[in-house]
Amino acid sequence: MPRTETKRARTRNLTIMFTDIKGFTARVSEGSREDLAQLRVAHDRLLKPVFKHFHGTIIKTIGDAFLVRFDSPTDAVLCGVTIQEVLRQHNAFVKDEKDLLHVRVAINTGDVDISENDVMGEPVNIAARVEAIAEPGEVFFTEAVYLAMNRKEAPSAEVGEHTFKGIPYPVRVYKVAAPEDSELKKRLNEGVKLTDAGPLIRGLEPATARAARRAPVAIGIALALLVAVLFFALSPSEAQRTKAQAEEALASNDPTAALASLDVILSKDPDHPDLKPLALKAARMHVDHLRETVGYTKTLNWLREQLKAKTYLESMRKQEAILEAQQLASTFIDTNKDPWPPVRELANQDIDDYEIPLAAARILEGKVYPAGPLNIYELALKRGYKDSDERIFNYCTRLFQYHHPNAGVRAAHRILKEHFPDKGLAWAQNAFATSESGMVLRNANHILEQVNDPILKDPWHSAVYNMLGGFKDEQAADQALDYFKAEQDDARRNRLIAVHRWLVYRPSGISWGYTHKELIERNLKALETAWNIEPVKPTED
Repeated sequence: MPRTETKRARTRNLTIMFTDIKGFTARVSEGSREDLAQLRVAHDRLLKPVFKHFHGTIIKTIGDAFLVRFDSPTDAVLCGVTIQEVLRQHNAFVKDEKDLLHVRVAINTGDVDISENDVMGEPVNIAARVEAIAEPGEVFFTEAVYLAMNRKEAPSAEVGEHTFKGIPYPVRVYKVAAPEDSELKKRLNEGVKLTDAGPLIRGLEPATARAARRAPVAIGIALALLVAVLFFALSPSEAQRTKAQAEEALASNDPTAALASLDVILSKDPDHPDLKPLALKAARMHVDHLRETVGYTKTLNWLREQLKAKTYLESMRKQEAILEAQQLASTFIDTNKDPWPPVRELANQDIDDYEIPLAAARILEGKVYPAGPLNIYELALKRGYKDSDERIFNYCTRLFQYHHPNAGVRAAHRILKEHFPDKGLAWAQNAFATSESGMVLRNANHILEQVNDPILKDPWHSAVYNMLGGFKDEQAADQALDYFKAEQDDARRNRLIAVHRWLVYRPSGISWGYTHKELIERNLKALETAWNIEPVKPTED
C-alpha cells in the first residue's frame, strides 16, 4: 500500500496585518449590489499594489478585510502608512460620498502556524482584536511590532494598554504618529502618487529591497567597503561586540540571551549609555513573555532576583510593584480574599502613581463583584489617570444594567459624578429617554436627581419611573393604567410594553424589590389587550 504523508503546519515568526473598511456592514444593508461591487473593485485596486510593493502576501480576504503576512515588521508598518496615504489621495478627489474609503490597519508580530492557505495562532487573534479598536485612517500595532521594527522609519505614539476577549494578558498598543513636518510625511507626499491605473510608489522601498541595494556594484567600491568591514570586524571594542550580540538576540526574540551578553559589561559599568537601555528593553520583553506563559507569581520572582543581582535594572522597581498588584488581584480571583487593603497599601508607596492600582483593577474587572475594581479605579483617577479610551466610564455604565443604584454600584455613581459629570449626565438623559430596562432607568434617574434635571418634571417619564418601585395599592395601579392607556404615540406605547415586560420577566440574577408585582402584570396584560399587542415573554440572551 503506498504511503501517504500528512501536511503539517509550519511555525514561523511573521508580521500579520488586518485591514477592513469602516462602516462596510452598514453599506451592505443600505447600498445597492452595484455600489458595493464598485467599492470592492476600488478597494482592491488601491490596496493590492501596496501590499505587493512591500512584499506582503495576501493570505485571504474576508468580506471587506484583508489578512496579509510580512517577513519584516518595518515593511508592514510602512505598508500601512502608504495605504492610508493612497486612500487620502483617493478620498480627496471622489465626487460622491458613497465612494469614500476609510480603512483601519492593525499589525502584530509573533510565531504563527502556517498551513497551506492560512496562518493561525495567538498573534493572528491579537491582530484581529487590535483591528477592532483601530481608528479609520490610522495604523495601529502591538508592542511586539514596536520592539522589532526600525522605529526611525516610522515615528509612533503609545495608544495604551488593552485587554482583549480571549487574550489572557493586557496588550500594549501603538500607532504611527507622523507630524506634517516629519521625514516620513515628506517621503509619503513625494513618493506616493495615485493614477488611473493605481498607486505609484517611489522612495519607500521595503527593507529587503534596501538591503539588496546596499550591495556594491563597482569592484573598487566593493574592495574599499570590504577593507573597512574587515578592519572593524577584527578590532571592535568589547562594548561594540556586546551591543551587536544583544541586538541580534533581541531581533530573534531571545531577551535572556541578550541579558546574558550585556551583563558581562554592565556588572562592571552599570550606567553604560549604549548597553543599559538594551538591558532594560530585554528585561521588559522577558517580563512580558513570562507573564503570558507562566503567570504573575513566577514572573515576579524572576524580576526580584534580577533586581537584587543587577543594579542597572533598578528603574524597573515600578514594574515590580505593578506585577505585585497584578499578582494580588489574580490571587483574589482564585481564593476570594479581599485584594483592596493590600493593593491600596502597595499603591500608597508612591502616592502620586496611578499605574499600580490601574493594573490591579484591570485584572479584577469582570471577574469579581464590582465594588473591588471600582474602588481601585477610583484611586487611579484621583491620582491623575486620564480615561482616554473610556474604559472606566464604559465599565461603570455597563454595571448600571445589573445593579441597583443604592446597592452594588455606589462607587460607579461617585466616579461619574466626580470625574465624568458631563458624560455621565448625557448618558443618563439618553438612557432615561430610551431604555427599556428597569435597572438602567433607576440608575439614570439617580444621576438626573443629583442635578435636578428638567426631564424629571415630564409627567410621562414621572409615571414610568413611579411604577418602577411597584404600586402601593390597586388604586395607584388603576391611575397609572388610565394614564398609559391614553397614550397615542406608537413608539411610547412599545416602550411602555417593554418596560412592563422587563419588570415582570426581569433577567435572572437581578434582584428587584418592588411591591405588588401582580398589579404590574395585570397592567401589562391590560395594555397588550387595549393596543392589540401579542403577549410575548422575553427570552434572555
